[in-house]
Amino acid sequence: MTGLMVFPLVMDFCIVQKCEVRMSTTPIPLRLYVGTDRTLVFIWHSFISFLSISLHVVFIIGIRRLCGWSSNFSFTLLLINSVFCIVRFVIQFVAALTTLLGLDCTQCPHLCIAFGSLAFAPYYTIVILNILLTFHRLFYTAFPFKINQYLKKSMLQVIIATIFIFFLCFLTVLNTVLLGVTWNDLYIGWELVLTRNPELFLFLNSLSNYGIGCINLVVYSFLFALLFQRKLMSFKRNCELKMTLQVLCTVVCEILLFVYWQFCNVDRSKPWDRIIGETTNLLFFDITILPYLILNGNIHAQLKAIVKPNSVNPHLSCLRVVVQSKDTQLRQHQSKNVQSHNRTAVYNSSMAKI
Repeated sequence: MTGLMVFPLVMDFCIVQKCEVRMSTTPIPLRLYVGTDRTLVFIWHSFISFLSISLHVVFIIGIRRLCGWSSNFSFTLLLINSVFCIVRFVIQFVAALTTLLGLDCTQCPHLCIAFGSLAFAPYYTIVILNILLTFHRLFYTAFPFKINQYLKKSMLQVIIATIFIFFLCFLTVLNTVLLGVTWNDLYIGWELVLTRNPELFLFLNSLSNYGIGCINLVVYSFLFALLFQRKLMSFKRNCELKMTLQVLCTVVCEILLFVYWQFCNVDRSKPWDRIIGETTNLLFFDITILPYLILNGNIHAQLKAIVKPNSVNPHLSCLRVVVQSKDTQLRQHQSKNVQSHNRTAVYNSSMAKI
């Protein structure tokens, strides 16, 4: 994802003139929203931002104890994803607030471009996280007992460090002459900077859109086919049904947004088209976590444990992986069920982390 596919920007093929050097002969564009409409747009942006921030905070609280390495590394990636999503929503609110307060981007071009860099650097980082999360699930499904030999803690730590380095590098690039995105107070939205390789930025947006839309569809199709082929998915357990539905909801939403952003003709000069476009862009940051918050029993258990700290922690059956028994006699007794346990381990290590 849940990254973003054709981003708020990719739909914006109208490239604005460079804010820093607006010639006196250039006609001054009219505001897209005036009067009460301007205030209502700000309220709408603020509502989505605060609601989404609240959801991500709850999500972080629910998964913080589930994070770890090996098979639990997917929860670690999800937590990092939520942190970057929160950054994105905070910047959206702050930028919209400056517009309500009367900020003129032609007078403060560097500030508006800084807003753009802080809005889109998290986006591209989330794209990378989305792809890493997808392949992590695939590897633990295809090689559940061998993958730990390769994805050791040290390597996973390097991956996390690389993610943050990528974020800082892209943030820096967006504040140079190479690439640029700016907040436009006239349209209350994001625009490209004409003199900073807009074609390259649009190409990167399309690439990320196709990457998330196509990679997730292909990989998850292969993942489910692999589970069926190995007879690891029976749909007889409620846990299996919820986790499968959880994945399908995320993938379907990503594909729908991808198709809308990439192939639908949207006139960003029209107020309602722009509002719908910006709204879908913001909602993309939530579609990864919403299925978890609604369907994932392990997160529900963690949240209930916080609300009722004296309650006994629920049995997290979906997260269990076959472990060696401490009792030798019990181990011998279970030897006849090795195949069944192995199947459970494979399914849990792949699907439960989804």
